[in-house]
Amino acid sequence: MSLTGSIIVIAIRLLKPFINKYGLIEWQALLLKLSAVFFMIPMPFMKWFYQGLRRLFIPESSGQSDAILITRKHAAILLSDTKWVVNIPGKIYMEIVVIWLIVAFFILVKYILQYKKYKTLIFIEFPRVSDKELFAMLGSLQKETGINTKIQLYIDPFRKEAFSMGILHPLIVLPANMDKDKLRLILLHELIHIKNKDLLVKGAALLILCIHWFNPLAYLLFKMINESNEICCDKKASKTLSREECRLYCELIIEMATSKQKQILFISPLKGGYKEMKRRLTYLMNENYAPKIVKYLTCFISIFLVVSCSMTALAYGEPIEVLKMVGQEENLEEQFDGFTHLDIAFAENGVSLPFELNEKILFQEQFIDENGNISEADKTVRNSCSHSVTVDGTYQKHELHNDGSCKIKNYNAKRCKECGTLIIGNFISEAYYPKCIH
Repeated sequence: MSLTGSIIVIAIRLLKPFINKYGLIEWQALLLKLSAVFFMIPMPFMKWFYQGLRRLFIPESSGQSDAILITRKHAAILLSDTKWVVNIPGKIYMEIVVIWLIVAFFILVKYILQYKKYKTLIFIEFPRVSDKELFAMLGSLQKETGINTKIQLYIDPFRKEAFSMGILHPLIVLPANMDKDKLRLILLHELIHIKNKDLLVKGAALLILCIHWFNPLAYLLFKMINESNEICCDKKASKTLSREECRLYCELIIEMATSKQKQILFISPLKGGYKEMKRRLTYLMNENYAPKIVKYLTCFISIFLVVSCSMTALAYGEPIEVLKMVGQEENLEEQFDGFTHLDIAFAENGVSLPFELNEKILFQEQFIDENGNISEADKTVRNSCSHSVTVDGTYQKHELHNDGSCKIKNYNAKRCKECGTLIIGNFISEAYYPKCIH
């Protein structure tokens, strides 16, 4: 998610001279929204698409092996019927995820509380507009812009700027003591924001900041989205204005830019910084029309970015059930301890073998003595014999199932040195493999 969204942000920064030359601000805004989608939505389904495409043109060889080494650098979990154990890389990974979630949660709560506090301030401290002429102006502009949503108007006695906020129930805050001509332009500007769902886009960008708080490009994306929204809004507003009204609109942008009020993240203000004001005025004054070849080029770049970003879905890995152990907890503790600190052996064709306790299955039923020597278990297994000299060890029984899985059962056992009789004791553990690798 973070990587795919970042790729588009970097591409837009590199394409900035090209965008400014041909006035492709609407295209930039579209790419930024696409980047926001990649930041927010993981796309593992694209992995299935690319894998299917690869199999279509490059058939997999039946003898191909996917053997890999799984060492202590890989996060893994060992499951039993009584507990589960995470190895050291897995614990580190889980700790990082917990820290990320805690920070993201607190940032989200902070934004929500700030939003509620400021909206409450508006409802309590800001007087509602009662001017009938202003409401008539709002109704006329709503018809022009095609907005049917009910919009509340407030007057801000403290700030010298105008802004809109709210997604489902939008409101517009107007500055006090401003002439009607400028108020009309402010209303037009904010109504275009509401029509374009810019407040929804800004809310999504804030959510991206919460999720990707560790990524500096997420903050750059937020800044670029705000700037693009303002410039696109200016362009759309200027198309309905006369030359004199455009001049007044530019004066209004300059007037708002001189305001030194603190920027609030969750509103859509008319104001901006000096550099942003300069860019907005440049786009308003210059009419750059892109030739057809440039339009074709933007289509190609867009498709290229979508494909290249979606290909990062190939990095998604699905957890595979490798081994599940069943048995008495005291008999599994040693294996659990080993799993936590030791290397895991290897994975072949998507099935992993756990650490150094790989069962070497030489026979379907076998006896392993204390020195690790393996011999085939006597087919006639008895529970006792008349001799007294025995060797301690483990009896293993390998059961192969029709679905390709297998099960290995381990028992305490003794073997008579004289007659070879196998005396089976208590059950130790049971290991289930979804795919037999023995």
